[in-house]
Amino acid sequence: MAHAISPIRTLTALALAAVLVAPALAAESPQAGGARLDAKAAVPAVQDLARAPRTPEELALADVRNATQARVTELLASMKGLQDGPALRALQLKVVELKREGDLQFLRTKAQFARQRGDLGAAQLLEARILAITNPPARRAPALISRPVPGATPTEGGRP
Repeated sequence: MAHAISPIRTLTALALAAVLVAPALAAESPQAGGARLDAKAAVPAVQDLARAPRTPEELALADVRNATQARVTELLASMKGLQDGPALRALQLKVVELKREGDLQFLRTKAQFARQRGDLGAAQLLEARILAITNPPARRAPALISRPVPGATPTEGGRP
């Protein structure tokens, strides 16, 4: 199954590669006049890469994450100082629910943008993931296994 690589991960990987490779390149590449390139001069290019303009999809996804994080942070702050008990457990469950809803909103937003750009395969995968989260498969009870009782005589059809 092919996974789409997010632009943020791509930018992060490129920035990391540039930071790791820049000193080696700086030591080997001569500039005009035979002077060597200073390794620190290559780093601002990496910073410029990190400040590249974001797409509407990236901005919308960041908004979803930031809104969820803000609500979770508020709840966590309200939990400080509470003694262990029903009130604390209720807030903990609310944090879990907020995170779940935030994840679902993130997936819905990704699916919406995938449909807009015509990537129906990605949209369907995201929607299947949403469905799996909102309607998890029912857990089945483990099957009972009949085992021979030590010292019992075999019944009809059993092994001697």
